[in-house]
Amino acid sequence: MLLGGLLAGVVLTVLEFVLNGPILGDRWTAAMESLNVAAPEGAGTMIAYVVFDFVLGIALVWLCAAVRPRFGPGPKTAVITGLAIILIYEFFEGPIAMLAGAWLHQEGAPAAAVPRM
Repeated sequence: MLLGGLLAGVVLTVLEFVLNGPILGDRWTAAMESLNVAAPEGAGTMIAYVVFDFVLGIALVWLCAAVRPRFGPGPKTAVITGLAIILIYEFFEGPIAMLAGAWLHQEGAPAAAVPRM
C-alpha cells in the first residue's frame, strides 16, 4: 500500500507541475500580479507541495484499499476513491477558507457595513 501511495504521489506531483507550470503558469502569474501578491517561491514551498502530494497519494491508496471490499477491485473503485478524497478535501477547505476570509472582512470593515454570521 505504501508503494502504491508513493506512486500516486509522484503522479499527483507531475500532473500538478504540468497544470500549474506550462498550462496555467501565465494565468497564475497574471492573477497574482493583479492582486499585488507575491507568488510563493523557493525550495521550501516546493518541498511542502511535494510532501502534501505524497501524503495525499498515500491517503488515496489507503482509502481505496479500505473500500475495495465494498466496491470490488478495479478502476471503478479507484475513481470513486479519488472523487471521495477530492470532495472531502474541498468540503473542509472551502468552509475553513471562507471563515478566515469572513473574519478578516469583519475585522477590517466598519461594523455597520458587515453582516454578522
